Amino acid sequence: MIRWFKHRLKKFSIKFYLFLQGKTSPDVGSNDEKQYQKMCLSICRKLIKNHESSFLIAPISGKKYIKNEKLGIFIVMVDQHINITNHTYNYSVFISPRDWQRIVYFFEHETETRKNQYEDEIKSQITHSLDRMLEDLKKV
Repeated sequence: MIRWFKHRLKKFSIKFYLFLQGKTSPDVGSNDEKQYQKMCLSICRKLIKNHESSFLIAPISGKKYIKNEKLGIFIVMVDQHINITNHTYNYSVFISPRDWQRIVYFFEHETETRKNQYEDEIKSQITHSLDRMLEDLKKV
């Protein structure tokens, strides 16, 4: 029984140590890189929210594309790497796994919202056309 208790105590202490290491270890990268990451994520969020932006998802490669022709900005997102292109410059930024999960969730949520809007629009047109068909049949 004492042996089991010692084993559990050692196991718990190692898990606790690893937990603290993860919480207190500094992020990799300089302050400039962190600033670029923040700006990049902010640009992505604003373009995703913009209704003039169009989205494209490549299921095999896992790439996600955002295009805004009015602003002239094109974004490619793949595996914690965001590539932002305007007509003059191209910026390539690596982001943390946590930020990557957040921006992908934001992208997928907005894509799902737009998909639902398209489906509602399609369904509303179907009911109108069925009503017209019924009216045309009554006239005959």
